[in-house]
Formats: sequence, C-alpha cells, structure tokens
Amino acid sequence: MPDIKTKAGKGVRRPRLEPTEQQRADIKEAFDLFDVEGTGTIDAKEVRVALRALGFEPSRDELKRLITEVERNKKSAGNTEGTDKQRNTVTQGAGQPSLGQLDYNDFLEIMKIKMNEKPTREQLSKGFLALANGKDVITWDDLKKASVDLGEKLSDEELREMLAHACRGKSSQVTEEDFFRILRS
Repeated sequence: MPDIKTKAGKGVRRPRLEPTEQQRADIKEAFDLFDVEGTGTIDAKEVRVALRALGFEPSRDELKRLITEVERNKKSAGNTEGTDKQRNTVTQGAGQPSLGQLDYNDFLEIMKIKMNEKPTREQLSKGFLALANGKDVITWDDLKKASVDLGEKLSDEELREMLAHACRGKSSQVTEEDFFRILRS
C-alpha cells in the first residue's frame, strides 16, 4: 500500500478501507447466491463469478493469489480452523493446489483486499468516462449528479472544494490526468 506524505515529509500507511454496511449487505447477497445448498461455503471457482458480480474481474492466477493471501492472514492471526477441509490447502496430484471451499469470512476478506488495491489505469479511465458522461472533462454538474446518484449528501461548497483541489485551481474542470493524479496519490 502506498505511503501518504505528511507535512513533516514522513510517510504514513494509508488506512485500510472497510466496507460500508450497504457494501457488506451486497457482498453477503453475492455470497448467498452461490451458497445454494446453505452450507456456509462456496466453491472457490464460484468466487470468481461472485467477484465479477461485484464489479471485479480477477484472473485465475489472481484468485489463487487472493485465496493464498487470505490463508496467510488467517494463519498469522492463529485461526487455522477448517483450513484443510474447506480451502486451498487440499492438493490434487503432483502437489498442485486445488481451490476448495471458502466460507463467508474468507470471501469478505477477499473483497476487502480487492477494495484496498490500487486501481489500474484502465479502471481509472472507465471511472473517469463514467463521471464525465463521455466528455473529456469532469464538471461541477457531473460531480453534483454523481453525488446525488450515489446518495452522498455533499454541499455545493464541498463539491466546489473537491473540484478546486482536483484541478489545482487552474480551471473549474477536471481532466483525465487530474483525475488519475488524485486517485493515484
């Protein structure tokens, strides 16, 4: 995770984002859709589809990395209950790991990891285009519409401050480069 520079010039770790209650409800709903037998676990192959339903596009290798990271975090926290039965520690021939089953807490941890990953330039570009409504700049009207659409209660003054900060006061419109700079910092 990148460091954030303070006024003293020293880096501090960026705080880990936690899902909101609404996001947790969406994550639980996606998990439950694939837990059709009500066992409290889903097949790791289905995790990839569930992640897609929540807006993420992990490759098979990335999914393995995420599951491995969740396992490592659980082991370092001293929680290894059910590891051999439910998750990726099961092996298939020649020592190849199988993805096995994941419970809701594992799935939630994967989502937290994904939420805290820095977005790719392609993802940022898609976000910019969505906010800019296909134009080459984001205007105050675009920010206002997005805040209303997302249910954020931001005052006009807060939106103006956001806009001024994003474009460094040089205009009243955010270019794609301004957008990248803000979201990558």
